Amino acid sequence: MTIETAKTLSEFLKDSPLPQEAKNVGIMGALMGVEPDAIINGMVAITDQIETRNAESTNPKQPVKNDYTETEKRIVEMLTENTGVHMLDSGGAYGRAWERNRKIEDFRKLPSVRVEIDHRFNECSISYDTFHYLANFLELTDMAKRLQKRLIRFAESPKNKDAHWTSIMETFPQHIKAENKDTVNTYNYDTILAGTLQYTIFEYERIDYIILQIHGGCDVRGGYTDPQIFELGEYDYFVLAQTDVRRSCPCGFANGYSDDAGYHWYNDDYDIENAQLTNYIKLSKAKREALKEYEAEKRIKITEEDRCVCVVCKKDLTFGVTEGF
Repeated sequence: MTIETAKTLSEFLKDSPLPQEAKNVGIMGALMGVEPDAIINGMVAITDQIETRNAESTNPKQPVKNDYTETEKRIVEMLTENTGVHMLDSGGAYGRAWERNRKIEDFRKLPSVRVEIDHRFNECSISYDTFHYLANFLELTDMAKRLQKRLIRFAESPKNKDAHWTSIMETFPQHIKAENKDTVNTYNYDTILAGTLQYTIFEYERIDYIILQIHGGCDVRGGYTDPQIFELGEYDYFVLAQTDVRRSCPCGFANGYSDDAGYHWYNDDYDIENAQLTNYIKLSKAKREALKEYEAEKRIKITEEDRCVCVVCKKDLTFGVTEGF
C-alpha cells in the first residue's frame, strides 16, 4: 500500500512548482507510511527553508554604518533580521518588511514622519518611522545586555523548550522578580507607527525595560524578530508617541493636535475641556463643489495636486510627532 501511495503522490507532484527536495520528503514519507498531515507539514517546512535561503541571497544586508550608536546598530539589526518565509503568507506577492528594510543604506536619513495621500479614500495619513521611534526612546545599556543573557538562558531552560516567545516574554519578569507592566502587540489598536511591534514592558530595580520584537514579515500573524531587551527611557511618553501627532501651518489657522492617531483633531485655539472635535480629512474631488460648506468647517483639505494644506493660507501642513521625553 505504501509503495502505491508513494507512486500516486509522485505522479501528482510531477508538475508541481514545489522544490524537488520537498517532493522527495513527501514521497519518502509515503513510502515509510507516515501520516498524511505529517507529510504535508514536512513538505511545507522544507519549502519554507529553501525559500528563506533564497530570500536571504536575493536581499543581502547593507554594510553596517560605523558611526551608528550601539543602540542604533541593534535596532537596525532587528529591522533587517531575516524572519523567514512561509509558503502560505502573502510575502511572495507584497514583499516582507525585512526585505524592504535591507534596501535602506542609512536609517538615520529616513524622515521621522511620512505624510501620504490615500487615493482610494482621498485621505491623508501620517506615519512615524519605526527606526526613529525606537531610537528616540530605547537604549542598549549594560544592564539591558545582562538581562538579555538571562532571557536567553530562561528561554533555553527545559520548561520553556516548547514555549513561544510571547509566553517567555510574559513570564520572564516574574522569573527575575520584576514587575510586568504590560504585554502589547501594536497591531491590535490604531497607531501612527510605520511598523508593528510586539513587546513586554517590565520594571527592574526601579528602571523600565522593554523586551522587544519587531514584525519583519508580511502577515502580522508571524515573522517577528528574536526579542531584544532595551532600557526604556520613559514608559508613558513611549506609549503616547504611538498615537500623538501635531500639525501646523504658516498662518496658524490649522494648528492642532490629535491623540488618537489622527482620527480626531483638537484645534489650538480651544482649551482642552471645550475643544472643538474635528474629523480627519475625507474630501472627494468629485464632490468638491457640493461640499464647500463641509470644507468650511474643517481646517485642512486635500488639493487637486494631492497636497494637504490649510484652508486659509493654502500652504502645506507640517506634521510632528513625539520624539523624546
